[in-house]
Amino acid sequence: MTEEKGGGARTELRSLHLLRAAACLMVMLCHTDGTEFGQTGVEFFFVLSGFLLMYSTRKRERETGFWRRRIKRIVPLYWGVTLLTAFLVNLLPGLFRSYVYTPVYLLKSLFFLPYTHDGVDGPLMALGWTLNYEMFFTLLFWISMKLSHRRRGPIALALLGSFVLLGQLLPLPFILSYWSRPVLLEFGWGILVYLFWDKTGGSARRFSEQAPGGILPTLGAVFALIVGFFAMEWLYGLGVSRAFGPGLLAAALLGLFAVLDPLLRIPEAVKTIAVDSYALYLIHPYPVRALDLLFSRLPGGCSLWTGILNVALSTVLLMILFSAARKAPGKVGRFFLG
Repeated sequence: MTEEKGGGARTELRSLHLLRAAACLMVMLCHTDGTEFGQTGVEFFFVLSGFLLMYSTRKRERETGFWRRRIKRIVPLYWGVTLLTAFLVNLLPGLFRSYVYTPVYLLKSLFFLPYTHDGVDGPLMALGWTLNYEMFFTLLFWISMKLSHRRRGPIALALLGSFVLLGQLLPLPFILSYWSRPVLLEFGWGILVYLFWDKTGGSARRFSEQAPGGILPTLGAVFALIVGFFAMEWLYGLGVSRAFGPGLLAAALLGLFAVLDPLLRIPEAVKTIAVDSYALYLIHPYPVRALDLLFSRLPGGCSLWTGILNVALSTVLLMILFSAARKAPGKVGRFFLG
C-alpha cells in the first residue's frame, strides 16, 4: 500500500505509479453500489509492497530509521480516519453498514490487531484490514533485515511461507490464523518479482533503455493491465484463491512494468493519483457513499456507469482537498498526507 524512496541514482520506478493509481481506482469502483468489479485491486497493493520494501532497502543504510519512516507514512492518516469513523459510527450509526464500535475494538484497530465480531473481521474502519497485513509483513521484513540484509528477501519469503503453512496445518488462535492466511503470500510474490528483476533484469533493463520508448509501449502496457484486471476478476469470480490466482497475475504484471519502466511514459496526473493512493484508499468511502445515496435516487438507480462517474468525481474532490490541506497554514495537512 505504501512506498518509501530508497538510495541510489534512481529513487523510483515511474511505471509503478500506473499500477498504484489503477489499483486504487479499481478498489474505489468496487466500493460503489453500482458494481463489484475491482475487488482484486488490493492484490496490486500487496505485491507492490513486497517489491517496494525490497527496492527501497537495497542500500544497507536504509535500515536506519526504517520504522520511523513506515510509521510516519502509515499511522497518522490511519489513526485520524479510524478516530473519525469511531465518532461518526456513534453519532450516525444508520449510515454505516459494517462498522461496530466498542472501546476495545477501537484500541485493537489503532494498533493493527485483528479481531472478529458477529463473524466479521475487524478493524473498526473496515478498509484497515489490508493494513493489518501490511504492518505484520513490515514486522517480518524488519526481522529479515536484522538477520541478514543481503538475504532479507529469501528470509522474508521463508517467514511468510512458514506462517501460511502453519495456518493450513494447525488450529490456531484467531489472531494467528488471521496472519497465516494465504493472502499473506502476495507480499512474497512481490519479493520474488524484485529478486528476478534485480538478478536477471540487468540485460532486460539495458534493452529497455536502448529501445525506443513513448506512446506505443505505454499503450501496450496499459492494454496488458486492462486485460490483466479482467482476468484477475474472472479468476476471483471462479473462487480461485486470491494468492494463487489474482495475486500471481498481479505479480506478473508488476514484473512486466518493472522491466519496461524505461520505455513507458507516465502522465503527471497518474503520478499524482499514485502518490496520494494511500489517502484515497482510506478516505474514499465517505464521498463514494454520499454520491451513491445521490445516484440511488436517479431513475435506474446505481449502475456500473454511475460507479465510474462516482469514482471520477470522488477522486477529483479528494485530490482538490489534499492539495488544499497541504497548502493550508501550519503542518496538519502535511502531517497526515506527507
